[in-house]
Amino acid sequence: MSGNITWAKIKDFITIAVIPGFIWIMSQVIELESDRVKNAQLRTQVTELKSNIETLKNTDLDVAVRMARLETRLDGISSDLAEIKSLIRNLK
Repeated sequence: MSGNITWAKIKDFITIAVIPGFIWIMSQVIELESDRVKNAQLRTQVTELKSNIETLKNTDLDVAVRMARLETRLDGISSDLAEIKSLIRNLK
């Protein structure tokens, strides 16, 4: 009889403690793996965003250089316009 009682107690312990503990551990492992996948995806996105930022910085620099060239040309046109105006005034 004591063998049956011992087995019943072991079975109760397994049912109450071990099985729920195992289920909890498995859920944590699955959640951890899911987090790893999400982190890998986020790392990829961060890398892409950094690359995009560098591209935008280069584009911004290129636009700034072009703007400076245009400003220089406009200054030249303004001085030419002033000279044309003075020539027209002298003709009158």
